[in-house]
Amino acid sequence: CFDNEGYLWAATEDGLDRINPETFELTTFRTVQSDPGSLSHNKVYAVCLDQIGTLWVGTADGLNRFDSESKNFDRFKTEAGKSGKLSHDSVTSLYCDPSGILWIGTEKGLNRFDPENEEFIQFHHISDDPFSLSHDCVRSINQTAPGELWVGTEGGLNRLDLSNSRFNHYSNNPNDPNSLSNDEVYCIFQDRSNVLWIGTNVGLNKYDQEKKWFELYQRIPREENSIRDNYVRAMYADPNDVIWIGTYGGLSRFDYEKHQFKHYYPVPEDPLSLSNERVMAVYQDRSGIFWIGTWGGLNRFDPKTNKFNHYRS
Repeated sequence: CFDNEGYLWAATEDGLDRINPETFELTTFRTVQSDPGSLSHNKVYAVCLDQIGTLWVGTADGLNRFDSESKNFDRFKTEAGKSGKLSHDSVTSLYCDPSGILWIGTEKGLNRFDPENEEFIQFHHISDDPFSLSHDCVRSINQTAPGELWVGTEGGLNRLDLSNSRFNHYSNNPNDPNSLSNDEVYCIFQDRSNVLWIGTNVGLNKYDQEKKWFELYQRIPREENSIRDNYVRAMYADPNDVIWIGTYGGLSRFDYEKHQFKHYYPVPEDPLSLSNERVMAVYQDRSGIFWIGTWGGLNRFDPKTNKFNHYRS
């Protein structure tokens, strides 16, 4: 994500990177065993900026809050037998809602963090409660309207009614072609037309909230106008309402009016093509340049030239 100063923060397997998009200066924050103010773990899964500009970092071992002045991290972790703590130390997703509440997805439950009292409220799957979270492993979070929160898990899509803390579930039904294509939900996104898009490992789903059904976009072999790959991990809409989709087969650009995809993927003989097929994150900076996180490094993409520049550790 980008902070208020224009820095790009990137989650990696070996620390948290801060990048100046103009000078390409790189600063990496890692855990230091003797320093409790350092990052809690080098494996970083999620990064989020809250409403007041504070950076939050989810790792394999705890939630971190970054102090931009001291360059130190405050750590939040689970504590056995204590209430108001994080439900699990493996933080898989982060989302800050418009009211300033931070939502944290973990391997074992959803958490609501109130910065005023610094306490966590936990939400879990309860087998005999049909209105509880559908699955404890949370992969994505997004708020599309006041009073509701969408939560993607490894066991389906959930809509949380914030007025009563009840979850409505959406899951795959093999006998219903208009149901969710797969229960593993990795990203949730709402475009400017208020259309909800859901990325799974079996295609891209568009949810019609009036008809309450899902339209599926899947990879069709030898069909260039279909999505590049069915494993969808990231989505982003640019100011022109073009949707950019990160998959395990490359980057796809979706023309909403024509319902067609344009693809970007590694070409061995082209050093200015995408560095790796597995795209995990897509962001755009103030100047219109895209930053693409992949399994093979960070890519700087200029949509005017269709060229990628690569940055690796």
